[in-house]
Amino acid sequence: MDIKGKKINFLGDSITYGAGVNNQELRFDRLMCTRYGAAEAFNFGISGTRLAYQLQNGVFVSDNSFSERVDNLRHDADITVVFGGTNDYGHGTAPFGTMTDLGKNSYCGAIRYILKKLRDEYPGQTVIFMTPMRRKGGNSVYGKVNGLPLRAYCDAIIEACKEFGVTCIDLYNELGIDPDIEADRERYVPDGLHPNEAGHAEIAKKLIEAIEKIPG
Repeated sequence: MDIKGKKINFLGDSITYGAGVNNQELRFDRLMCTRYGAAEAFNFGISGTRLAYQLQNGVFVSDNSFSERVDNLRHDADITVVFGGTNDYGHGTAPFGTMTDLGKNSYCGAIRYILKKLRDEYPGQTVIFMTPMRRKGGNSVYGKVNGLPLRAYCDAIIEACKEFGVTCIDLYNELGIDPDIEADRERYVPDGLHPNEAGHAEIAKKLIEAIEKIPG
């Protein structure tokens, strides 16, 4: 697919929003326009948000989840990019769930719910899902509700994308940035979670490579 002239939705969390980037024109979504030729980038990134509804005092609430905000995307876009999951791992309270879930009240269910919404309500758009990138301490399960490492949250996205026939970019394995390695952290992810301008440039490269491989 030729990205030139395309309009792109970006549904995400603080990384998409641009936390950690001093020059917002160097966010990965903006680079799709300024460096690679996309016509418009619509940024739907909100810091701290998660894919699933969250469990608070025994009740599930939306809390600006991706599952709720997927209804707000631009219908005139050509491509929708979903980039999330790290907050579900880091401070989510929803159950992890199973790959048979299709509701907003578990992490696995929320992935499939979002994919189904995009398929059914945004016909004609190309959908791309990006897994969380590595983060400092991502192999840890300490204090996490579901007792799973970040890798498990990435694998759930990959599996669901296969089911729906959606392009998935495995940033966890393919980005080549590991904040647990001091040199990588200093160069790309100073706080261990939010990539800086150099990190966003690497994300943009992976995204454009994936887009160019899509037929059409």
